[in-house]
Amino acid sequence: METYDTNIINDHFSEIAKTDKLILSLWHKAVDIVMDAESASIPLLQRELGVGYYRAARLIKQMQLFKIISTEEGGQPSSIIMSRETYEAIFGNIPAIETHKTEVMNKFLDEMKALHARRETARNE
Repeated sequence: METYDTNIINDHFSEIAKTDKLILSLWHKAVDIVMDAESASIPLLQRELGVGYYRAARLIKQMQLFKIISTEEGGQPSSIIMSRETYEAIFGNIPAIETHKTEVMNKFLDEMKALHARRETARNE
């Protein structure tokens, strides 16, 4: 089994976050989709995640980079080369991904609180 330095992986995802935070929020979901499908392709991710070609392709390239899936062969979907257990052990607690999920959740909660406050204000007027 290959060894992975989680600091390098975290740095990699931190760099991605600077240009495309959506990739971080979709990362685990995208991996779940390809693991469940037992193959990976750009159209699969486009369909299942509702994203465009660019983001789906970027997710596929990241999975290939980390050897979660094979490289494409002659237009055929990539195959899964990393077990779900290995993936969870390596990628389950990458701080850049977890931090982003916390930021997204906090933003959502703030938006919900603001909406609730607006409704209360409107109700009291």
